[in-house]
Amino acid sequence: MSRPTIDGRRAVVPASKLLQTVGDRLEDIRREDDFSYVDLGQELGRHPDQAGKYCRSTAEMPMTTFLRACQKWRGRLANPVLALMGLKMVEIDTPAEGAVADRRALTIIMRAQAAMSENLEDDDEISDEELVEDRAFVEAGGAAFDRWRLRLAEIDRRRTD
Repeated sequence: MSRPTIDGRRAVVPASKLLQTVGDRLEDIRREDDFSYVDLGQELGRHPDQAGKYCRSTAEMPMTTFLRACQKWRGRLANPVLALMGLKMVEIDTPAEGAVADRRALTIIMRAQAAMSENLEDDDEISDEELVEDRAFVEAGGAAFDRWRLRLAEIDRRRTD
């Protein structure tokens, strides 16, 4: 029996999986940023007990809280959740412009490429652990490409105006 789909391409993601992913990422952010549940609750605008429930996936977060958390932590929170649905969060503001930004973007992409290449050296595969370890390179490289995609969209828009 096939799994039901929304758009004919992707299976419906169970709500429990979405909640678990949000909880896991919030707990990761809490540990990485050295937050207590009090700190996390303040960041979310919620009681510390409620922040703990979100981390344990025992409570569903209101949409406004989730969106504000996505704004605060960008892809750190949003992208693992959205990836379950084949999507990702892309920042549309581009603080750096021109050749310097392009040079920096290429450096970031080359660092990501070097990290992935190094991961392939021992067994011709990038393991889940290696990918998680190099998440910062992957996210930064993806953000550089996203900025170029945004520029292309702006160029296309100007050409059609």
